[in-house]
Amino acid sequence: IGIMGFFAWLLGMTGLLLNYSVMYLVVGMGDLVLKGGFGVPIDTLWTLIRNLVNLSFIFALIYIGITTIIGSHASHAKSLLISVIISALLVNFSLFFAKATIDVSNIIADAIYKKMVKDPRASKVETGISSAFMDKLGVKPLILGGGDSAVQKRLELAMKDTEGGAGFTILYTLGASLLMFKLAFAFGLGAFLLIIRFVMLIFLMILSPIAFLPEMLPGLG
Repeated sequence: IGIMGFFAWLLGMTGLLLNYSVMYLVVGMGDLVLKGGFGVPIDTLWTLIRNLVNLSFIFALIYIGITTIIGSHASHAKSLLISVIISALLVNFSLFFAKATIDVSNIIADAIYKKMVKDPRASKVETGISSAFMDKLGVKPLILGGGDSAVQKRLELAMKDTEGGAGFTILYTLGASLLMFKLAFAFGLGAFLLIIRFVMLIFLMILSPIAFLPEMLPGLG
């Protein structure tokens, strides 16, 4: 029972980690960015990157001007001018596009999240997103206790049974421990990936102007 208690504790901790990751890094990402101190650094660094990319826009215009004057690849210069102008406009709105895309994905995730959990603003094991998975697998009573649960009654009955009760208890303990370990691994991995997602999205917002840089530099588009 002790080993099963350890895996129950591990599952509870990873469940909480997943609940917090979903609630703050996905559903509440907008509030976290705006009120958590991320907004100003993102805007400042994005402005710096945008200004550097706009320098490339200036060099591209110089290249187009020289090409037009000397009459070399004039048709290419005209088409390049159009792409440079469009890219320059997109660069200056790249942060808006990045935030809008992230918001749409988070809104969809929020709608799915609210369908799965009992209390969308709660992060406890009993009510968070991890609870939805544990309910389906029937392991929540092992996390929350509850002596009246059907699972614990079955275990107590098996322990009292004189015919193979000990064997059933061992198999039940090993099976439940393995199930909780796998579920805890899945919860922990899910939380880790959501943390990585949040960090990557921050960098993508900051570096979003670079996405249009190839179209602005001659020969790279």
